Amino acid sequence: MKTCYSIIITTLPENECTPDASYLVYAPNFEINTEGRDLSDTFDMAREAIELCGVTIEDEKRVLPKPSDISDIKCGGELKLLVDVDFNAYRNKLRGTIVKRSCKIPMWLSDRAEQTGTDLSLVLQNALMEQLNIKQED
Repeated sequence: MKTCYSIIITTLPENECTPDASYLVYAPNFEINTEGRDLSDTFDMAREAIELCGVTIEDEKRVLPKPSDISDIKCGGELKLLVDVDFNAYRNKLRGTIVKRSCKIPMWLSDRAEQTGTDLSLVLQNALMEQLNIKQED
């Protein structure tokens, strides 16, 4: 479910800008900061930071903060905006993330796999899906 949270965007002074940051973002409901190169990147970074913080809060069985009314957010000359977030969609995106695992196999088997160009990650994925009776998703 989508919801909107307030963010405050500050343009960094020219002498503080880097190739990766021209804007600083603060999300007051989560008390987090991030930064962006341009306004589009800044919105993306704000959205992702809030979503990551939100799913972490949910995983810890805590209650997500309620979005503040944007008119209640106090700021100086900075830009005060809303960014839309979808914690469920972000969680689903994370489920597709590839994780690195370590496993042990005999050296002779590792050598043979390397000689034949066998993709050990793919073999392990297929074996795990078979073991767990999971069908390949299209």
